[in-house]
This record gives sequence, C-alpha cells and structure tokens, in this order.
Amino acid sequence: MTAKTGGVAVRLRDFRELQPYKNNARIHSAEGIEQLAAIMQDVGYTNPILVDGDLIVGGHKRLKAVTSIYASGGRLRLPDGTELPQDTVPTIDCSGWTEGQRRAYIIADNQTTMDSEWDLDLLKIELDWLKDVEGIDLSLTGFTDASLESALTAFIADDKEQNSKRANYSRKIKVPTYEPSDVAPALGELFNRQKSDELLAEIEASDAPDDVKQFLRFAAERHTEFNYAKVADFYAAADAPIQRLMENSALVIIDFDRAIENGFVKMTKAFTEMTGERFDPEAEDAG
Repeated sequence: MTAKTGGVAVRLRDFRELQPYKNNARIHSAEGIEQLAAIMQDVGYTNPILVDGDLIVGGHKRLKAVTSIYASGGRLRLPDGTELPQDTVPTIDCSGWTEGQRRAYIIADNQTTMDSEWDLDLLKIELDWLKDVEGIDLSLTGFTDASLESALTAFIADDKEQNSKRANYSRKIKVPTYEPSDVAPALGELFNRQKSDELLAEIEASDAPDDVKQFLRFAAERHTEFNYAKVADFYAAADAPIQRLMENSALVIIDFDRAIENGFVKMTKAFTEMTGERFDPEAEDAG
C-alpha cells in the first residue's frame, strides 16, 4: 500500500523484510528501544523508516521498537488512531541516493541528534508543567521515572557550575613549555599520515560523487597525527617566516594572547600531551 503526502510517497512494508545496515555504528539500549515503543503506542507512529530496497538507511531504532510492539501482540496506529495492517510499518524510498550519500546520511542521522543541547530553564519549565498534568507518563519524554528528578538536579547544578567557572575565569594560566633540541628533525618525523592516507585511498575507490569525495577528503585530514616535540625542535631551527607560519597554524604557541585571539586555546590539551603535564586552569590563583 502506497500513499502520497505532499508529493512524498509513503509505502507500507512488512517490517520483517527490512534489513539493518551491517555497519551502522549507533548502539541503542534495550531500555531506549522500549521507551520509544511506549511512545509509539501512546501517541501513534509518526516517522517513516528510510529504505533503499530492503536496506534501512534511517530508522534502525524505530524498526527495533516496531519489532518489539508486534512481538508483544501490539498494533501500530497513526496519530489519528488509524490502525495499520498487521506487521506493516511506513517507509520512504531513497534508492535514488548514491552509495556515498546513503552511507554519509546513516552517520549524520545519528550524529546530528547529538549536536543539540538543552535550554535548562525551559526544560525545567516544561517538565514541571507535565508533572502536574493528569494521565501523562513522564517516561514518554525519554526520562525514566527513576532518573527524572536526578537529571533535573544535575542539569541545574551543572549550569550553575559552568556559570561560576565563567565568572571566575582568569587569563593567569600555567602554560606547559618545552626545551627544544639543537638538532632539527626531518619533516617526515613531524607527523604520521598513515590513517589519513588509508582513508583517502578508500574514498578515492568509492562510488561517491565528486562533491562528497571532496568533503570526505577534508575530514580524512583530521587523522594526521603530529609529534609536537619534534615540531618544537623543527620550529627552533626554522627561519622567521617559517616560524610565523607555524605560529599562525597553531603548531606552536609562542604568544598566548595571540593564541586566544585566534581561537587556539582549545589546543592546550594537545600541547600538554607533549610534556606529560596535566593542564589545570584552576591550578593558579584566580587573581
């Protein structure tokens, strides 16, 4: 059975025909799946599963929840109460995507949900309001009854702690230093590209479109590993123009004020690994 809504074809498929993508990297807990199943049965089924043939592109957790509902003898219903035929689930076909688009979407479908944060004040207002509504099961929000109160307490406490840290922030920071060697290392000693090169070879061998390949090439460069002790040795022996370029690239930090201005403060952790010291911004006086 196929229905069109706003030009989008939603087809009912037997849920047992659908196959998970074997390399789906997202792990779903049994508790999370049961919570989603409870939400589906309370408010109805709202989000079709994306499929390429029988392969799931988006909706692995939804399929697990649907499987749980049917296994327990339940039925799927739409938000208006319409009962779906036994063992069926709404799907949308995306077989027109390239393999690169499909594989990138599978990752993005999970990752983008992790990029959001709570507005703690508004969250508390909403949850406090729901607690006073008769017949509302707060576990349908995704919070279990046992963890709801502790989660709210933790959210508010964490917010207060972050505000306190921002108020007490000091530029007086103990920055780890390194005494460079008199011997300048070869360029090949400064970095390791093995992982980056392996990824680039895999990207080039794929059927992904050119624009997707270019995006993935940029991402692959993140896996280049730098030996910061060797980088410091190379910097000490370099001429002034090269040193300036290395500073602008944050390979070394000589002027901490410039590093803050250029947004490189987050790299402090990487530099501490060079000396084995643990960076602690509160180790110095806040005055």
